[in-house]
Amino acid sequence: PARPPAPLPRPDPHVSHLTPLVVDGQWGPRTTARVQEYLHVTVDGVRGPQTVRAIQRWVGCSRDGVMGRNTIGHLERKLGVHRDGVLDPTLVRALQRFLNRAL
Repeated sequence: PARPPAPLPRPDPHVSHLTPLVVDGQWGPRTTARVQEYLHVTVDGVRGPQTVRAIQRWVGCSRDGVMGRNTIGHLERKLGVHRDGVLDPTLVRALQRFLNRAL
């Protein structure tokens, strides 16, 4: 009699299938998708109000869905970079490095 096929191996939950982000300081769709994966919201690569509210919840500020100076300042504090409320390449690189460490 034929043997049933061997079950497929289960992915190890401690090994990520994600490739590291390029740390380039540009907040594009790949960085957004990685933020969405990290924060467990719909992954579509679009930094819309749902994603911004998830970021706001993560950094501990009011959740209005707007990526303004207050949200950016809280994100800067969370990532340990100079706080000036500006979404600049320094902040994005810090975010990308953080997300790569979280793989």
